[in-house]
Amino acid sequence: MASILTRIMLPTPPSLYVNYSSLITTAVISFIGLSEAFGSHLGYSKFFNLGSQNQNYRVKLSSRIGMLLLYTPSFLAALASLVLLLPHHKDARFLLLSLALTIHYFKRDFEVLFIHKYSGGMALGSAILISLRTIFYLMGRSYATRKWYLSKFEDFPKEVKALVPFVF
Repeated sequence: MASILTRIMLPTPPSLYVNYSSLITTAVISFIGLSEAFGSHLGYSKFFNLGSQNQNYRVKLSSRIGMLLLYTPSFLAALASLVLLLPHHKDARFLLLSLALTIHYFKRDFEVLFIHKYSGGMALGSAILISLRTIFYLMGRSYATRKWYLSKFEDFPKEVKALVPFVF
C-alpha cells in the first residue's frame, strides 16, 4: 500500500512547520470527528444545538453570510493569483490551475448568493475558526512548497513569491 501512495504523491517538503501543521490538523480533525459521533456537534452543523434547552448561547450569523465568509477569501486569493501572476507565467498548467480555482470559488459564491435557500445559522466563532485555520494552513503549505520548488528546480524563478506577489 505504501508503494502505491509513494508513486502517486509528491513527497512532503522538508519543513518543520508543515510537519507540525499536518500533525495538529490530523489530531483536530480526529477529535472533531469523534465529537460529532458522540453528539457534540460543531457550530455550523445543521445538528448544532439539537435537543439542547439553551438554543441561543452563541452569536450566530445567517447561513448565507457564514458561507460567504468561508468562500469569498478563497475566491479573492484565486482571482489575485490569476490577475497578478499570470503575466509572469507562460505555463499552461499555471493558467489552468488558476482558472479552475477562480471559477470554482466564484461558482461557490454565486450559489450562496443566488441559488441556495438557507434556513439556519452558523455560529460566528465557527466561521472565524474555519477561516483562520484555512488561511494559516494554506500559508504554510504555500511557503513550504515554494521552498521545495527552489530546492528541486534550478530554473524556478526566484521572483515568484509564496504569499504576497513580488514581496514575500
